[in-house]
Amino acid sequence: MMSPLSSPFFGFAPSEEQCSGAGEERSNIDPEPAASQPLQKKFKIVESGSMKKSNILLDGSGFRYGVKRKNQSGVTWRCNFRGLKGKKSCTATVKEVNGRFIEGPAAHSH
Repeated sequence: MMSPLSSPFFGFAPSEEQCSGAGEERSNIDPEPAASQPLQKKFKIVESGSMKKSNILLDGSGFRYGVKRKNQSGVTWRCNFRGLKGKKSCTATVKEVNGRFIEGPAAHSH
């Protein structure tokens, strides 16, 4: 029987040794993340990306943001998730200053 991991979709087939559990166990996960550099999300602006042809901001986690405010100091982007039927809208924001993106204090609520 073919393992789901040995399908062409994943692009590799585990060896007999890996399947049997024999030998020492290894992990491809670093035991300690690098504390010197925080993880940074990738952000991308899509011009005319909304239904109303406004710009939207996409992050590497799949969240979408719309322009909340533009001023001399930069652009504030607000998460596009809106609560329906009594659910609270998301208050997460991202500030764009000189091409750099800084996440606001509120985390995503969805």
